[in-house]
Amino acid sequence: MNPQTIKLGNTKIRILSTVKGLVSESSIVESEITNFNPHLVALGIGPEEVQGTRDWDGEPYDMSGWDEIYGLSLRKIVGEHGVKLPPPSF
Repeated sequence: MNPQTIKLGNTKIRILSTVKGLVSESSIVESEITNFNPHLVALGIGPEEVQGTRDWDGEPYDMSGWDEIYGLSLRKIVGEHGVKLPPPSF
């Protein structure tokens, strides 16, 4: 991850290009949010993920088949403990 800052007038925007599910990025994201102290956080997620978050009752849930395939594929690249779903960077 290579965090970038964009300045528009008096506003600073910090961009973090995370990989969904990559455990190693969670501490970077946490540190960036703590140090940058944003007034607003925006996530690059799709409409279905937004709706799923709104509908979530806080209880454990079954992942979709696509999330499982994604997680298993990413684990082949970074190892068993390198991936966590739901994504820790979110």
